[in-house]
Amino acid sequence: KVVRWPGMGWGDAKLMAMVGAFLGWKSLIFVLLAGSLQGIVYSLFALPSMKKEEGVRRAMIPFGPFLVLAALEWFFFAAQIDTLFQRVFRL
Repeated sequence: KVVRWPGMGWGDAKLMAMVGAFLGWKSLIFVLLAGSLQGIVYSLFALPSMKKEEGVRRAMIPFGPFLVLAALEWFFFAAQIDTLFQRVFRL
């Protein structure tokens, strides 16, 4: 049985599968890491401008656009990113 969370579909998983199929498995690590970091940075800047409902800031920020942005970064700068990863993690 598939567990479903309210507001959370399987689009991100399908997107990551497509990225892995087209850009290779090495891209998945970078795309997930970079997409998450970019989403966090965006959220930190967007959070103060969100209105409060019942004293709590509620927002639904989609994750897919950040994954797409990171995938485009890998697509255009894969060689440089791979070199950087090898230097940093000594692979």
